[in-house]
Amino acid sequence: MILLVGGLSKCLAQSCREAGLTQRQSPSSGYRCPVLPGEQGLLVAVRSGEKPLTNTERSLIRSGDTTQLLRVIQDTVADEARILRAVSDDIDPDEPLLPLLVKRMYLAVTDTLHPGVGIAAPQVGISRNVIWVKRFDKPGEPFERYLNPRITWRSKLLRKGQEGCLSIADTLGQVLRNYTIRLVYQDMEGVKHEELIEGFTAVIFQHEIDHLNGILFTDRIAEQVSQTYHQVNTEVPLYLEQRLRRQ
Repeated sequence: MILLVGGLSKCLAQSCREAGLTQRQSPSSGYRCPVLPGEQGLLVAVRSGEKPLTNTERSLIRSGDTTQLLRVIQDTVADEARILRAVSDDIDPDEPLLPLLVKRMYLAVTDTLHPGVGIAAPQVGISRNVIWVKRFDKPGEPFERYLNPRITWRSKLLRKGQEGCLSIADTLGQVLRNYTIRLVYQDMEGVKHEELIEGFTAVIFQHEIDHLNGILFTDRIAEQVSQTYHQVNTEVPLYLEQRLRRQ
């Protein structure tokens, strides 16, 4: 079940223009990242647990040369946009095709022509809760895979930064994200983990988990147009929704 709360007061195009969303003439850098301060009511998903892959999903995962990447779908194609807008289901860590799916996702996000710092399964046409994230907060900055991730807590402190997306070509915009998050997830063996993550890596997680809920970074930009945020100081791009009170 999906609960839709509230709505955007302006059309997406107008809101994005007001928020400073820009079109680029050069090819996309492939930055496909992060969620916004609070869920703001765009989409709240109530997931019903793990479901077997559909025949269509199985066929897609096995399609073409299975040693190569899966194609990243685009929001400009109607059928593909519907996939990007759908809420994904959890995946069973024992799913036989899971290793092949994550391998082909990894090849997509590390493609030298369009490299990224994270990718979500819906972006290759599979509506399952699987993501890859580049861990800039760890030695060697490794890519790591996460199954059925959830954000269980978000800091009030926000950071603003430029984002783009492999599924939204040649578009960049400034987005506010929570500076720190608490993440719960499963690994490939089904073992549950919990982590506190901050900074740019937390941004990537938020962007990718947004994809699992059918939310794009352009939605977050439009959403923020009607909100008021207060910069902590003029030297760093850190913000709060409410001003700090002087003691």
